[in-house]
Amino acid sequence: MSTTARLSTLRWWNHPATLWGAFIAVHIWLIWMGMVVGPGSLGDVSGVYPFWVDGILSGQFIVGINAPWVYPLVALVPIALPSIAGMGHYVISWLIMVTILDLVGFFFLVRAARVPSARPLAAWWWTLALLALGPVSLGRIDSVVTPITILGMLFLLTRPALAGVLLAVGAWIKVWPAAIVGAAVILLRRRWSVALGAVMFSAVTIVVGLLLGAGANLLSFLGFQGSRGLQIESPAATVYLWFAAIGDPNSQIYFDKDLLTYQVSGLGVSTVAQAMTVIMALAVVATAAVALWRVRHARSGMVYLPAVSLAFVMALIAFNKVGSPQYYCWLIPPILLGLIIDRTRFIPLAVLALASTLLTQMIYPWMYDDVLDVKPLALTLLTLRNLSEVVLFAYAFALVARKRRNT
Repeated sequence: MSTTARLSTLRWWNHPATLWGAFIAVHIWLIWMGMVVGPGSLGDVSGVYPFWVDGILSGQFIVGINAPWVYPLVALVPIALPSIAGMGHYVISWLIMVTILDLVGFFFLVRAARVPSARPLAAWWWTLALLALGPVSLGRIDSVVTPITILGMLFLLTRPALAGVLLAVGAWIKVWPAAIVGAAVILLRRRWSVALGAVMFSAVTIVVGLLLGAGANLLSFLGFQGSRGLQIESPAATVYLWFAAIGDPNSQIYFDKDLLTYQVSGLGVSTVAQAMTVIMALAVVATAAVALWRVRHARSGMVYLPAVSLAFVMALIAFNKVGSPQYYCWLIPPILLGLIIDRTRFIPLAVLALASTLLTQMIYPWMYDDVLDVKPLALTLLTLRNLSEVVLFAYAFALVARKRRNT
């Protein structure tokens, strides 16, 4: 192929119409896959969320207000919103809502990238990440948080107070964007603007929740996390699954009816579950300490922001007692920002993250029954996926610790 032909092909791949066409096509594909091919992958949207909405509409209960809830209070908004079109259309309304949010985030991503050549790379990576994760990428509450967090990270340099508000919105839907707020407060010169935006939104949320009568239920989501055991997909549960596969009578899988998850039982499992919480906290603290050390000697902490954010996020995933597939939505915002402002260092991370994400879709929903039956092939893929999570954390942590030139 001639140089002219290669340049023409490259321009076609990088053209906004191609980027938008691929992004929209992937969403259509995921909606079709979720509703027609693998409807079980949308179980939360088709079963759990409508149950909570029915409780509100019938006046029986309002989760987070007069009943404890696994999510922060603001999650009620996106969960209730699709019911406007009628409960009979809840699933498709949810998917359309998430698609619209993604399109807004995609618009600002393509438009806001400071380096023009980074825009198509970041756009293509997000498109491929959604495709790799499958229908789950649209079918969980995390799907709502992802574009909100992307917008928050993109606005950190230009509108830090707005960024703080957006990241706080995400955190009051599904806690993890609070890690991005923490990274921004550690690294950025305009940290107080970010903190002010986050604190103001949080204060309004708390006041509204208390006025609605939430009381202690306002923070009940924190208790749910503490009471969890080891979910089967978490890295710490892997060894128990292999013990079950070889016939160890002490290692078994059971269904937790309160949390609606499959967990493992076995010798020392409670101790391991408690230890994972401690290890997770230590990983976050270690990352924060190294980031503070690095930023003291850097002219701009922004170059470290994607790596610190990703290290925080991976600590919350790799050392978690839970291993839900939707957690892979959390990787998208920091990796996108990394591809925009630290492209060379983040390309290997982005490739590894895609491979890990694809393994996640293979495990859930397509091979989940095989995991429950502790079949060796499924456990092998799950083990590889879980090892990749630890590698992703280690890689991101190494980027945080590495001294950068001209920073």
